[in-house]
Amino acid sequence: MLRTTLRTTALTTTLYLLASSLAVAADCDRIGNDAVEIGQIIAAGDTKSAVKQAEKLAEREVDCVEAQLLLATTLNARLDMVGGLKALSVSKKYRRAIAAALDIDPDNVDARTEEIGYLIAAPSIAGGSREKAAVRIAELRTIDPLAAAQMQLSLSRSGNDPDAVISSLQTLVNMAHSDYGPRSELARRLILAGRTDEADRELSSWAPDLSPDAWVVLEHQYLRAATRVYGGFELDIAEALLRQFIEARGHLDHPRLPSIAKANALIGSTYEGRGDFDKASDAYQATLRDDPDNRRAQDGLARISERRGE
Repeated sequence: MLRTTLRTTALTTTLYLLASSLAVAADCDRIGNDAVEIGQIIAAGDTKSAVKQAEKLAEREVDCVEAQLLLATTLNARLDMVGGLKALSVSKKYRRAIAAALDIDPDNVDARTEEIGYLIAAPSIAGGSREKAAVRIAELRTIDPLAAAQMQLSLSRSGNDPDAVISSLQTLVNMAHSDYGPRSELARRLILAGRTDEADRELSSWAPDLSPDAWVVLEHQYLRAATRVYGGFELDIAEALLRQFIEARGHLDHPRLPSIAKANALIGSTYEGRGDFDKASDAYQATLRDDPDNRRAQDGLARISERRGE
């Protein structure tokens, strides 16, 4: 149910964006108000009524790409609320709405990305196809290369190939230099893949002061420290970065920021890597007081106990 709530919230936001930025053509001048109203109905959880209203709108504005896209988006919201044969029926209507939007404007980026997202996420019985998604992404690349790169990342994430995700992120980072999100994810994935030198280069090539958000600066600092811990180099610098992170983290709460317990676990690893097992043990124990299930701290204490013959 949580997934449905989050999905519905995202779709409601999409509908508001359609209302404010897409419905500007003279023959679509009433789409904005309809989009807002339909978004409110979806937010209230009544996707059935929202679909009915969107269908009436699409029939009235049959030549308006935004109206057809609005119907498709609303049907997509409805898909999260139904199952079985009903879901198959809704998915058919969804695909017809997307096809109608693209018939009106084959170069409409929003309609194309909506279609690609569906092809990636939907099961094959409902028309989903990673192969078709790849073809559509190639077509989108000639219209909007950045949007195509973002959809390629979505396609890569849906597979089981970490290297493909890293490659997609690298492409996106090269195209959107000022966007921290892809660079942050790229650094994390490079760290987990053991490619810490590459992760450090990515982080060093981006100045956190480019962002007005304080949490971005802190996450960037944490990732720089994590790169050194996982790579086993400059552990004294990693410790200093982590202590600065912990001090600032106590005054800033953000869902993207790692916890203080995780930072303490990494500090334990810097001590362990430098052979100071007493301080490492203290840091790991401090971690477990706040986060009893922290695997890094548990494994670190086990290694230290084994080394001491305990």
